[in-house]
Amino acid sequence: MTNKLGMDKLRFMRNLQRFKVLILDDFGISKISTSESQDLFNIIDDRYKTASTVISTQLKKSAFPILLGSDTKAEAATDRLLHPAIEIELKGPSRRK
Repeated sequence: MTNKLGMDKLRFMRNLQRFKVLILDDFGISKISTSESQDLFNIIDDRYKTASTVISTQLKKSAFPILLGSDTKAEAATDRLLHPAIEIELKGPSRRK
């Protein structure tokens, strides 16, 4: 598998770990595959308790298990994302108009 930057998957995953902050914008805008869910678990697991991950999403917390799936790794990724989370809810009209 090669990402948009042309890096192989392993190198890309390693590069993600070197950032102090990883921002996942528009998280959950489309359903992810089991393979993508496992990749996400690996990214989140490697960063857990060592680096910050910021997620912007229009999903409620309760939708994360539906998006990520119900296998063990998906449940662990959901837990690692939501357990230490600080939630900031923005209200007001859409700025995308």
